[in-house]
Amino acid sequence: MRNWISLLNEQSTRTDKPIKPQVIAAAVSGELEDDAIISVDSGTITSWAARYINIRKGMKFSLSGTLASMACGLPYAIAGQIAFPERQSVAFVGDGGFTMLMGEFATAVQYNLPIKVIIIKKQYTGDDSMGADGFPWKP
Repeated sequence: MRNWISLLNEQSTRTDKPIKPQVIAAAVSGELEDDAIISVDSGTITSWAARYINIRKGMKFSLSGTLASMACGLPYAIAGQIAFPERQSVAFVGDGGFTMLMGEFATAVQYNLPIKVIIIKKQYTGDDSMGADGFPWKP
């Protein structure tokens, strides 16, 4: 476990340019309130969130589960903010998933919902973090 935590720390503190998604996920983690609601899309973005966002007691973490339905992050964040208006609601999504349902962002604006949306645009991150086998990048 120590080796795994060390690897995650190494990957989330890299200074590469363009910036790596792991660094962004770790930075988002540091800004989350103790009762935050985090909603994540399916795909590689799920791995980054699961590995680099520190879920603490009192937080809610939502993703599509075994159906692996894309684009759930934004609508889940909207629903979370409506259900718990006093809590911070954050969508951590990929550019593909966001593009599929970005029209739902109009709902957040219409109802003045203070959701935060973090969009990872893969081709600008220089992402080589995950191999085809799903295992993390090795230096």
